[in-house]
Amino acid sequence: YHLSKGALRMSWTQPLAYCGSYSCFDGVISAEVLLDHISHECKSGLSLLNGMTRPDATVTAANASIFVVNHVSQHRDQLGLLLGSAEWQDPERDYLPRNASDLQTHEPEQEMVAATARALFAKFGAWDAEALLEPQELSFRKSYALKGEFVECGFHRINYDFADGQDMDCLQVATKSVEFDKFTRWLIVTA
Repeated sequence: YHLSKGALRMSWTQPLAYCGSYSCFDGVISAEVLLDHISHECKSGLSLLNGMTRPDATVTAANASIFVVNHVSQHRDQLGLLLGSAEWQDPERDYLPRNASDLQTHEPEQEMVAATARALFAKFGAWDAEALLEPQELSFRKSYALKGEFVECGFHRINYDFADGQDMDCLQVATKSVEFDKFTRWLIVTA
C-alpha cells in the first residue's frame, strides 16, 4: 500500500509518567493511522464482499459501501466524521474528512455513503446514540434517506424502484462499533 507524504493521520498519545503525574514526565508514546489507509481497507472489504456474492450479483460502489465514522469522541465536533470509505479512489488528492451525514448529493462516488449515513442519523438521532454501541442491522429506502428521512423497507411502503425483480431503492445496512479507548469509538458500516 502506497503511503503518501503529508497524508492526514489520526494519532493517539499517552504520556510516560511512572509516578502517575506530570512531575516525573518522561516522554510520550503514540500510535497513528493514515486516513487513506482506512479507505484502502474499506475498498478491500468491498472486494471481499463481492467475492462472496452470487455470480449473477456484482457488488460495486454504485450498490454497496463500507465506511468508517467516528461515532464516540470527547470532542463533539468530531462526531460523525467520515474517516474513510470504499469509494474514496483518488490517489492524486488527499482525503479530506467531513461529516458523513453532510456529504453533498453532487458527489456521486459517495452517494451510498451519504444515503446510509443520513438514514442512520435520522433513525438514531445522533452518532453517539447508545443503540449504536451494539451491532445494528436494518433496511431503509435510499430515496428517502438522501432527503434526511428514515423509512424502513416493506411491502406496505411506497416508492418502489424494481429492476430485474429486485427492489433497487431498498438497502440493508449493518453496523459494528469498535472501541479504541474510553473516549473514542469508530462505527464500521456496511451497506
